[in-house]
Amino acid sequence: MHNETKLLAGGMLMLSIATSALVVIPYMTVRDVKAPEGLKPYTSQELRGRQQYIANGCVYCHSQQPRAKNFGTDLQRGWGRASVAADYAY
Repeated sequence: MHNETKLLAGGMLMLSIATSALVVIPYMTVRDVKAPEGLKPYTSQELRGRQQYIANGCVYCHSQQPRAKNFGTDLQRGWGRASVAADYAY
């Protein structure tokens, strides 16, 4: 009975640590992110396009997945700054 209690307590401890690391800490880092100046909510046409993009699985090819080094970053290509969490507020 004593070993079962230790096992249960250890399991609960590990679960709470994992939950903190994977859920709570990331939430705490982005909860106060405000939308940048000039960013507007999606129009109805943009929302329909977004829904179509998701429904057709476009994200599988047209995403920010890691690519080979020869593609480089957008900044290296002169395409602008890197995205930040606030860019996706809407």
